[in-house]
Amino acid sequence: MRIVVTAHHWFPDVPSGGSRLAWGHAAGLAREGHEVYLVTEAVGTSEEKLFDADGVRVLQYAKAPLRSLDPRRAVSHQLAVDSLLTRHVLGPVDAVIGHTLFAHLQALKRYGRTAQSSYTVHSPVRAEYEVAALNSSVWERGRMALAGRLLERFERRALTGSKVLMVDSSFTRRLLAEAHGEEVAERILVIPGWVDESSFVPVEDRSGLRKVLGLPLDRAILFTLRRLVPRMGLEHLIAACGNLRTRGDFILVIGGEGGLRPALEAQAREALPEECVRFLGRVPDEELPSWYAAADAFVLPTSRLECFGLIALEAMAAGRPVLATPVGAIPEVVGRFEKAWLAYAATVEALEELIGNFLAGALPRHDPAQLHDAVVREYGRSVVLPELIAASLGRECHSEGNRGP
Repeated sequence: MRIVVTAHHWFPDVPSGGSRLAWGHAAGLAREGHEVYLVTEAVGTSEEKLFDADGVRVLQYAKAPLRSLDPRRAVSHQLAVDSLLTRHVLGPVDAVIGHTLFAHLQALKRYGRTAQSSYTVHSPVRAEYEVAALNSSVWERGRMALAGRLLERFERRALTGSKVLMVDSSFTRRLLAEAHGEEVAERILVIPGWVDESSFVPVEDRSGLRKVLGLPLDRAILFTLRRLVPRMGLEHLIAACGNLRTRGDFILVIGGEGGLRPALEAQAREALPEECVRFLGRVPDEELPSWYAAADAFVLPTSRLECFGLIALEAMAAGRPVLATPVGAIPEVVGRFEKAWLAYAATVEALEELIGNFLAGALPRHDPAQLHDAVVREYGRSVVLPELIAASLGRECHSEGNRGP
């Protein structure tokens, strides 16, 4: 089959859970022998880029420099996508698979009458714009709210125009039901993200791994990996660790980049001794399994809108407990394996209590190998990806429909 997959970004350009899953979807289709084209925005260039990777032809268009409320924004995306498809996808297309809004709408417009079509919502657009406006001025919050409402209309076109609809979590399906009604929600399949069972594994020689990473052997390591933006709850995590600094010998390691880094670093200097916190910046994909495996626990302190939580699966597949807030889809993922690892709320006090209990040895511990195997049985790539591919191509699949706790 000739298949067009659309995604916001190519995963190696912009690492995120959604881009990882979209890229894995495209590469999985290519491994099945299909002719696959992945259409994304180019990053760091004003020119389009064309290249092959893992059997997929990647077509990248340059994003027009327009603000979110500019009425030309949607058209500019669609014109750029249509130009790429016209010049580089020759012949009929059998399937259109969307992981991002505007590019998918254009692919639907071009091929939707005859091609199988599916659309995966990783996070509803209106909810994304609402959390993006956190800590903004009143004027900016109003502007973002208007943009979210406008984009929700485009989202509805993608949902009603696609034959198969999918989300990563039951939480996301509930959000879409609230936004677009039960007639849309009842068509949605819940097919979760997956973890690469061969990359994320427990490590027996954790002491040796810590030496390689420059981590001490005599302190507990709390690791988190987040975009440094308001909804991730990192300010709560730093405050909680600051309150705990006299109750345990630990180091907080924060991976990721984002606009809040200067403010978070300043907060950390006030809350914790310098040797007790480390900012890694962007963690290369190939190094990420080592950071998970070397840590004593992974912390997921999200304060708003977590529509799946792929990093929690990766950490647990590496054999590490995940200490998390009960936000969005996190209880579906973490609570499925250990409810005691969930805080009672997304607050400084709740995180302080949870992490304090962990440092005191008061939380359940799971054998790393058994935890890995449990995650892989439910969410391993070899389990979930064939299900996703089958659904997106209109084949019969065996989705549970809800993998919540």
